[in-house]
Amino acid sequence: MNDRLLRILRGKLSSGERVFVSGVPGASKALLLKELKEKLFVVTPSENVARAITEDFKRFGVRAVFLPPWDVLPSEPSSPSLSSQYERLKSIISIVLEEPDVIVATFYSATLKFIKAEVLLERTFELKKGKNIDYDNLLAFLSTEGFRRVEEDPQEGEFVLKGNFFKLVFPEEVIEIELFEDTVERILVNGKESSEVILTPLMEVPLEK
Repeated sequence: MNDRLLRILRGKLSSGERVFVSGVPGASKALLLKELKEKLFVVTPSENVARAITEDFKRFGVRAVFLPPWDVLPSEPSSPSLSSQYERLKSIISIVLEEPDVIVATFYSATLKFIKAEVLLERTFELKKGKNIDYDNLLAFLSTEGFRRVEEDPQEGEFVLKGNFFKLVFPEEVIEIELFEDTVERILVNGKESSEVILTPLMEVPLEK
């Protein structure tokens, strides 16, 4: 990256000037932005570009989160899909808890209304390896947040709780918990060991509302 160019751009930005840069190829966009600012909110023209530049930031060691839009427009009569709502909620929680260096969004996703952080965090349920769980609170959370209990083979939005085994299926994410009485013995997220997991809502508006 050209040091002289960076000095010029930093000077213009610090003085409050609007800066226009063109002709920056591929992943170099993320590299340029990384060198200009430590904290960034990046708005892109499309979701594909947003996802790509988020991955570019991560490859350069930057803690970046993509804030996705819903998969329907405000003018459409249908509701956003579960997978669309879930991905957005996960991203918002990551932003609140992890405080990333860069947030990447499309114009549409940036202009959608947000749930207040404190309200969203109240609607999560944390499980940690070696810690006890309250079954009544867990079941109340799952019921309120739209999950359905089944006897076996849970699908998206469903869960199984039998004896010492708990399995919950989110869009594109499967969480399995092995228990010893009230204690969490093992946590698997998509088959990979984890020391903790935060269960999030399926939908932005809970069923009881």
